[in-house]
Amino acid sequence: VGFMFFVFFFFRRTQAGKNMIAGVIAHNPLSRKLFQQLSIYRYCWTMSILISSGVGILESLTITGNILSSKGYKEAINAIKGSVEKGTTLGAALKEHHELFPQIVSGMTSVGEQTGDLEKIYKTLGKFYERNFSQALMALVSLIEPLLLLGMGLIVGGIAIAIILPIYQFVTGVK
Repeated sequence: VGFMFFVFFFFRRTQAGKNMIAGVIAHNPLSRKLFQQLSIYRYCWTMSILISSGVGILESLTITGNILSSKGYKEAINAIKGSVEKGTTLGAALKEHHELFPQIVSGMTSVGEQTGDLEKIYKTLGKFYERNFSQALMALVSLIEPLLLLGMGLIVGGIAIAIILPIYQFVTGVK
């Protein structure tokens, strides 16, 4: 078991290990929604901070793309940046990547561009996705908690049987 943990932690630090773990997380139904909400939260919050600091949209997209940990989101941000450089609005560019960015993000971004309040829109979206992420994380923990309790019970029961069974065999004389 110790060797397996050693191999896992070593493999996790390689690029192939990072890609495999990210793929498992992104395709696992339990963690996919959580992972998506975390990425969108990071995107919105970072864009809000950068825009409020006076950084341009293209530079903000570059910085945000570097911050996100998902390879899929990094590629999407780079594609969005390319579309914005060609003259497409940010909201329309986000709409092209509807599998990663929900309609609410692209729609609210379009509204923020039209009204000039993109910073406030991203701050609001960031708070919204932070709450959703916290709720989804708590739901996932509440699903996993009974399984952990069951596993702990089996381990304690196994240890108890391993201690009591030899004593019982010694007392009864059964071999």
